[in-house]
Amino acid sequence: MKRLWALWLQFLEIREPAEALALCRILAGIGLMASVSFAWHHETWRMLWLDVAQGGYRSLDGGPWLIQLLGGPRPEVVGPVLGLTFFCGAGLAAGFHSRWSAGLGLLLFNSLIRINPHDGSAYDSLLTNQLLLLIWADAGAVLSVDGWLRRRKGAVPTEIFAWPRHVMIFQLVICYASTGLQKLGADWLPGGDLEAVHYILQDPFWRRWDLDRWLPGVHGLTRLATAFTWWFEVLAPLLLVSLWFRATAERGGWLRTWSNRIDYRLWFAVAGIALHLGLHLLMRIGPFSWIILSYYPALWSGREVQRGIERCWKGSRA
Repeated sequence: MKRLWALWLQFLEIREPAEALALCRILAGIGLMASVSFAWHHETWRMLWLDVAQGGYRSLDGGPWLIQLLGGPRPEVVGPVLGLTFFCGAGLAAGFHSRWSAGLGLLLFNSLIRINPHDGSAYDSLLTNQLLLLIWADAGAVLSVDGWLRRRKGAVPTEIFAWPRHVMIFQLVICYASTGLQKLGADWLPGGDLEAVHYILQDPFWRRWDLDRWLPGVHGLTRLATAFTWWFEVLAPLLLVSLWFRATAERGGWLRTWSNRIDYRLWFAVAGIALHLGLHLLMRIGPFSWIILSYYPALWSGREVQRGIERCWKGSRA
């Protein structure tokens, strides 16, 4: 037990350059801005987050404590909270008082999405979980206004704790794996008819375009997309195996050597980006794709991202 505790403490003490979490911070800030902008642009906030007496679709009990303290789910309360949340996202993306931007953004956004118990989505949880991790991570150390101000004062960039990045990876795997394992219908499962994507693209609620005239001609592609989606999600835990192989490369073995040579993370990221671009182009799912992709930079260590940025910088100046 003492040995396990010592290993756990050693894991928590791992430090690395801040570049990977800085990219997550930037994308999370943009995701926060996108979420509230989506609600504002489509005016869904009026329907979901206002009481029926103020134009909403149902009676609300006053909302979370912050909304109640400010006066309840009324336009003159919810509107400014939306605006402040947007500016917190901008501050987070720019790295201006990064931890405060993440913390205040979390408080405000969490208050908004909990006004109506009927409202809620998977990407809301993904975003709030990430904001919570960014409060603890010094993700504003580089690629940020905070980092620029520190350098002006003569401070030397220091390495930050890596555990928030590791938790983000685990969150990503849990999200994909649990989603895949819940797809139990014959329309999804191997051996079934693989018609799930075909049916979804005919649903007026989800589809972005009317594709009815085109779908019969691409039936094979929609079946392939169904199988690809299911296997990608269910096999997400292999990402943890791949990362373990990279962390223990000195142990050798053909499977570990092969996995490290192909860099499974890269293939996973390419497949995931293709999946979410396809979802975003064909379906109306709000800012979900952007928010989940904001976790992807965490797949690489801060040192790896730092080297990649340096290579790109040198290449652009050559």
